[in-house]
Amino acid sequence: MIKYRDYIKSIYSKEMSFSLRDENQKEYETRLENGFVINNYFITAAHVVENRDPFIKVDDRIIGLSCDNLVIWRDMTKFRDPSNFDYVHCQSNDYYNQDNGDIAVYRIDGIKSPFILSKEMPAIGDSLVSYYYYKNRWHKASASVYEVKGNFFDCIMQPIHPTEGGSSGSPVIKNNIVYGLVSGGYVADKRICQCTSACFINKLLSQIDTNGN
Repeated sequence: MIKYRDYIKSIYSKEMSFSLRDENQKEYETRLENGFVINNYFITAAHVVENRDPFIKVDDRIIGLSCDNLVIWRDMTKFRDPSNFDYVHCQSNDYYNQDNGDIAVYRIDGIKSPFILSKEMPAIGDSLVSYYYYKNRWHKASASVYEVKGNFFDCIMQPIHPTEGGSSGSPVIKNNIVYGLVSGGYVADKRICQCTSACFINKLLSQIDTNGN
């Protein structure tokens, strides 16, 4: 049986703290959220890594996520609530805009996984599964597709994802097929997570491959 936790990774960043006592800055490692491995790519939500210095740990290696290996970037930052960064408040036409998504894709040659990006949007009522790390613990939730809109779809999660954030960038899966990645949640209904569709990511990757970049 495939161990999904081997291919869904926590993302980390180096941060600086300042001590008033000795007036020194100290570097420390902090955990951000999640991402996952698709052959030769690492995929997460753009808002997870924005304005950070992120990296992942693969076996004994530390692999940086930077502009040098970034190949796709789509963000919804301008729609985010600064008091609750995982809450996106868009107009309906923003979701249906076919250019919008919450995606960061990094090219990392030599990393492999059994995952396949779906070429199709899930249907309302489809049953998927959500896997993610939160506070260094492994979590699993059922994900029932509730609404489909543009490059996004909403899932009702059971149990609910952490309401303060922490699961963004993680995949929703069925039979090793990734249908989307968690992009945020809703204040009005904490059961619901919003996902960027994998078929949109697949489309963008296909364009890269076609252009030879």
